[in-house]
Amino acid sequence: PRRVEGLVGQGLRLLACGAEHMIACSASHTWTWGSGTYGQLGHSNTLSHGKPTRLVSLTGNSAVEDVAAGFYHNIVVSKSAEVFTWGRNSSNCLGNGSSDEVVATPTAVVSLEGQSVKKVAAGAHHTLAITVNGHISSWGLSESGALGLATDTQSTAAKYVETPTRLHSLGDMRVRCAAAGPDHTVIVTIEKQTEMIPGIV
Repeated sequence: PRRVEGLVGQGLRLLACGAEHMIACSASHTWTWGSGTYGQLGHSNTLSHGKPTRLVSLTGNSAVEDVAAGFYHNIVVSKSAEVFTWGRNSSNCLGNGSSDEVVATPTAVVSLEGQSVKKVAAGAHHTLAITVNGHISSWGLSESGALGLATDTQSTAAKYVETPTRLHSLGDMRVRCAAAGPDHTVIVTIEKQTEMIPGIV
């Protein structure tokens, strides 16, 4: 292991790694570095950077609350619950309404506005968002079943889901956190708390 000199003393809080890129966040700034072939560094181009480079396109938004990286895409949620995605838009894993294959600048996921997103996760070609109320939405590549939606199928009818879609199959269960592998997802739910009546054991 070697120290990343450009980030010494920056007070980093969050880190994520994609297939060929990295992203790091402090209380007020975000840096990316590595391969930029698919715009995954977010600097409005497809150039690569060998050292951490501040992501100025997120300047002006509130501090990052959570971050996740897929193979070639990223998702961040700010402390004000704004969600941004960028990078390779394979299978519409960005969910931000763009039909472009490459989105090289952080772009708001408008359909999640007002949803109070708190946590995010990303697989190779799919993405997830969890709200403060424990609701989880997924989008992107669907054929492997990674989205957990009724549309997940091995047929050609539903290869991907274009926009964040809530998992109603969980019923009233609330999700605490999620992690995503290349083609699969795992979640942790919040156990229901039994109300305790004082004086009764």
